[in-house]
Amino acid sequence: NAIKRLHKANAKIIVGPMTSAAVNAVMNYSNENNILLISQASTSPALSIGGDNLFRFVPDDKNQGEYMAKKMWENGIKIVVPMWRDDIYGNELYKSMKENFEKIGGIVTEGVKYKPHIGKFAASLHRINFIMWNQDLKHLSQLVENQTNKVGNDSIGVYLISYDEVTPIMIQANEHKILDNVRWFGSDSIAQNNHLLRNKDSALFAIKTNFVNPLFHVSLKNEKIEHIVEEIEKGKHEPTLLTYPIISYDAFWVAALSLENSYTMNERFNTETLKKNLIKLTESYDGISGKITLNKAGDRIGGQYELWRIDDTDDQNHFKWITLPLL
Repeated sequence: NAIKRLHKANAKIIVGPMTSAAVNAVMNYSNENNILLISQASTSPALSIGGDNLFRFVPDDKNQGEYMAKKMWENGIKIVVPMWRDDIYGNELYKSMKENFEKIGGIVTEGVKYKPHIGKFAASLHRINFIMWNQDLKHLSQLVENQTNKVGNDSIGVYLISYDEVTPIMIQANEHKILDNVRWFGSDSIAQNNHLLRNKDSALFAIKTNFVNPLFHVSLKNEKIEHIVEEIEKGKHEPTLLTYPIISYDAFWVAALSLENSYTMNERFNTETLKKNLIKLTESYDGISGKITLNKAGDRIGGQYELWRIDDTDDQNHFKWITLPLL
């Protein structure tokens, strides 16, 4: 519905959608109607297709899967028990992590693949949903327990790919004591999730399990970015994840300049001209998120990830996300 309204308003380029599932839902329409998409957060490798109308200013999840596989192995994890969303994002990220972790020499066991019971966070805390999450977590705890009979707890990690449902998952995980005896690792869709901070039970569980989540690294230590960060900070009402607004800012300027160049160079506007100008522009555009180099599928390449975890700041009623040093 949204892309149809934008198309009716004569949009040539859309910044977004953010999630891979949302991008996947509008890809056919954008290709058929000559609309370019610049996603600031979509990462599923299934959408890395050369020649289509999608450009993504973050690396695809083949990179994230490899990064997390290495991090878990470096932390002494030999066996991973996964729990992940059954969608184009979760399935592809899980596949990448599994392939890379097994390549290193680790073991990825049977896991829990789920479809979120309710999308909205408030509704996901409903009693009925807790019962449903409890069933999934009971299965997860059984899988973890099976592995504790083979190796020590320190060698077992739970790998979670989730969105807002991470909060009810972690609230209910407290009911299965074996789950807080192993390390938990997450995904970029969880890093800096504010719902986790607001609920004491979920935040304390995350702290106890040293729950870390990767995120594409955008350096905030440069002059170009200071003004933008200041403007974002003015309008926020709670801690804000700056990574995607910063990438969105770059996406907007690349879109605007590409349109301007296309109309200047070619009075008879066409999508192929716009795509060529967008690709050419990124080669010289020095963004506030850093250099934007695209591969043949139109996805960003290069860059680093950073790890985020929750800290209680010496006050068990106030929690915040902190980043770990880049390694």
